[in-house]
Amino acid sequence: PLLSLAIIYAAIWMFLTSRLYLAAPATVAEERIRTFETWRWTKGEGWRISFARLILLFPAWLALTVLQAGLSSLLGAGAFNPTGMQALMLSEPLKYLALLAPMQILSLLVYSGLEAALSAYLYKGLKPASAAQTT
Repeated sequence: PLLSLAIIYAAIWMFLTSRLYLAAPATVAEERIRTFETWRWTKGEGWRISFARLILLFPAWLALTVLQAGLSSLLGAGAFNPTGMQALMLSEPLKYLALLAPMQILSLLVYSGLEAALSAYLYKGLKPASAAQTT
């Protein structure tokens, strides 16, 4: 039941954030805050945008997961072993941070960059012609 609830929550969150996905590029491009105006621009496109995000981010997530697993194995924590990671964290916290901090930074850069690129691309395609006249 908990997994089902988490999946439902994740799907709703993905859909809602996809409906507001154009807010950031619209705000930057038009030099004015455009949050809820972009909601209309994505009407009927929420699931398509969500699917595009998943298609883009899943390979990046998979590559980063494999990279982190390889690095954690080199450090002796075990590839997909939470107990090994916990043991590494408790026994050698600096070694753990040497793995965790760069991976977190790399993940942030990769995911944020991909999301920004996709939202900018979709902004160009989904922005109505009338939106340029209202600025």
